[in-house]
Amino acid sequence: MNIIQGLCPNCLQENVTKFPCHKCNWKPGENNKPPFLPLGTILDRRYIIAKVLGNGGFGVTYLAWENNLKQQLAIKEFFPRDAATRATDGVNLSVYSGQAQTFFEYGLERFLEEARILAKFDQDPCIVSTKTFFKVHGTGYMVMEYVDGITMRQYLTKAPGKRIPVERAVALLTPVMNALRNVHKEGLLHRDIAPDNIYITHDNKVKLLDFGAARFATGEQSKSLSVILKPGYAPEEQYRTRGKQGPWTDVYALAATLYRAITGKTPPEALDRLSEDELIPPSKQGVGIFPAWEAALLKALAVKAPDRFPNIGAFQRALQVNIAGVGTQYTAASNTAQLSEAEAPDDEVLDTDVEALKTQTNKTQASSQVKEQSKHSVRSQKRPSQKHTMGVVAAKKSSLLSNKEGNNKVFIMLGVGSLIAITITIAIVVVLMDWYTPPPIRTRSTPRTRFTSSNTRSF
Repeated sequence: MNIIQGLCPNCLQENVTKFPCHKCNWKPGENNKPPFLPLGTILDRRYIIAKVLGNGGFGVTYLAWENNLKQQLAIKEFFPRDAATRATDGVNLSVYSGQAQTFFEYGLERFLEEARILAKFDQDPCIVSTKTFFKVHGTGYMVMEYVDGITMRQYLTKAPGKRIPVERAVALLTPVMNALRNVHKEGLLHRDIAPDNIYITHDNKVKLLDFGAARFATGEQSKSLSVILKPGYAPEEQYRTRGKQGPWTDVYALAATLYRAITGKTPPEALDRLSEDELIPPSKQGVGIFPAWEAALLKALAVKAPDRFPNIGAFQRALQVNIAGVGTQYTAASNTAQLSEAEAPDDEVLDTDVEALKTQTNKTQASSQVKEQSKHSVRSQKRPSQKHTMGVVAAKKSSLLSNKEGNNKVFIMLGVGSLIAITITIAIVVVLMDWYTPPPIRTRSTPRTRFTSSNTRSF
């Protein structure tokens, strides 16, 4: 094993003087498990292999140390499991014979072509840049920048309810959309978009990873496609050997990723939806989403390709128009990237950067305010600010409370005084009535008759 002084052979942590490593807990005697390359393997006389970062049906990605520039990089090895295995020396690949060999040769050619194409996007902030590529040990290797962070899948797993608000999800996926639009212009499809292949760096940048499935996007050599299909994210045309694929294929996977992010659930598998579509709209799952946004998402998730948006740009246009139309405040994350100036003929230049969307939304709201002011010119005076208004309201409330307390005191005093006055008045009336005797009332006398048993006599 080739060990560089001061570096952990597994995680390449610097200034390690004793083991276990204080960062990854690696200790001497541990190694990458077969069929992966052993720790310390040297490639192209300058790249030293460290731990495995990830692996799939068509390749393995390693952390590596570039001995000349003294920096960490990532190296992807072309290693289709159905066509080759690791040789007994633990380094070279041994390719199976027959159809598997034809498949391996075609795949290796596409792998190197992918590296050439991705090298053109070295300055794209949304794509992991490709530095170089080479063939050795019977296969191909692609050298890329190493980015430290977490996948979108890990990010969503840590979120409450394993989902995030719609606005945040769209902001998070905007750099991915931008990257796909640029890649599609070069005739390359990703074909494996999912939360696992979207990376969020520790400095809040979003990167699109693993174009490994892209090399099988065209041609008849599409053996073992089931290895790269992710149920719920792959559209129905990817399940068919002669399924017509294009930008709309990535549209479906991107929409499925957005659906997963806002609902916490993976969409039903595309083949199951062909016979009976049981996709539940986000709004029926308690997700707060504008109807226009939901309509755009469901269109992008259409089972049949002709019913979807034809390209990523059309999907972005729908989201952009809807954002401006509803006039909402678009909350943007700090990890969004600018759109490129150039665009394909069928994919117009879109001002869909989140900041641009915010600006456009604010302009729409400002325009509406101007129209409202023109209708009510009497209200030309500027309205007080919220803080000022709150202060005035608070002052008035305090004044009212003070006045109310004062009035209550006055009312109490008046009530007591009135009660005393009424009591004195009643007492005076009683005394006067007791002191004063009215004169007898003279009435006309009438004869009184005395009745006896014998006769009647007048007086």
